[in-house]
Amino acid sequence: MDEQQQNSQQQNGLLARGMAAGGKAVARLLRWILSLLVSWLGVGLTCGLILISLMAVFFGAVLSNDDGGSSDNFIVVAGEWNMTSQGYDQAKFEAAWKKYFSRGVLADSIGDTISTAKKYQVSPALIAAIMGNESGWGTSRAIREKNNPSGQMRGSTILPFSSLSAGIDATGKTLHNLIYKNGLTTLDRLGSAYAPVGASNDPNNMNAGWIPTVRGFLTTFGFLNTVSAGGGGGGSGKMPSIAATQLGNTGGDKFWSYMGFSSHVEWCACFVSWVAHQAGMDNQIPHTASTVVGVAWFKKHNEWHAPDGYTPKSGDIIYYDWTGTRSGAMHVGIVESADTSKVYTIEGNTSNMVARKVRTRSSREILGYGSPR
Repeated sequence: MDEQQQNSQQQNGLLARGMAAGGKAVARLLRWILSLLVSWLGVGLTCGLILISLMAVFFGAVLSNDDGGSSDNFIVVAGEWNMTSQGYDQAKFEAAWKKYFSRGVLADSIGDTISTAKKYQVSPALIAAIMGNESGWGTSRAIREKNNPSGQMRGSTILPFSSLSAGIDATGKTLHNLIYKNGLTTLDRLGSAYAPVGASNDPNNMNAGWIPTVRGFLTTFGFLNTVSAGGGGGGSGKMPSIAATQLGNTGGDKFWSYMGFSSHVEWCACFVSWVAHQAGMDNQIPHTASTVVGVAWFKKHNEWHAPDGYTPKSGDIIYYDWTGTRSGAMHVGIVESADTSKVYTIEGNTSNMVARKVRTRSSREILGYGSPR
């Protein structure tokens, strides 16, 4: 073998060893990348499983009902804007009135507005927010020519009033009736009736922005989202507003202890009895911890209504039979309001707390209603 051949073989050997070493390095790199991917995949799967578990716990808690109802009878989150509140921040109210109404015909009507609010048991901030929205802060043609500050109409005709004070009074009366007699106790429900989206007298769809606009004005005028136990329209009309003050109460201790129990019992009927007592209705509502006794009481006094064909009213007492056979009462609550397909209630012992509920009126789980006189 000559020197040239020897050098060539040495170079080839070095190249082969280099390629082998490079191959091993590449293999090690690939194994490292693969192990890293597996680790990442494991972490991702673990995180995914944790997330799925948390979601399952969360939704399981939301959909579970200790009151025994089916899962489509969901709990409504507390914290809605409660229109039975008469509270307001006086300083904020007066400052906002001066700022926004000073250029219109309502500039000097702050006193009328406050006295009207007191008369009809609503917040002055609510009247101010609606009048400001509907009248362009007292500058609209309707208020200047017809003393109508709140856009009240009959069909497509703007209602006229004899004076500005009469128009403000009519505004308060309308709000009182909608909130206390019709049970539209939240801003969303009130807005759906006061300014219904798609109404024939709203061709430009202005009503679509009514609720968020009024909500903003309520804040501007110092509305306090609280409930006065003394509010309401009298009789059973007080019960939903009093019940709303207890939203979020957990365990029901104050209700079952009020009924004389020394330890925890199923307390939905205790809650209704406690609310009735606060409303001064001990003689109009059965004072009992038993749903069965409650139904019998209403039937005895001819105040019982089967659910089919009956439109529940604010302050009615609603009874349930979770078996769907309508054979016996198993749970009870207080009606806030109802529309054509739903009934809105406040109930005790719902997941062991006081909560708002929405029920389908045609549900076989609704046993019937007691309607206090």
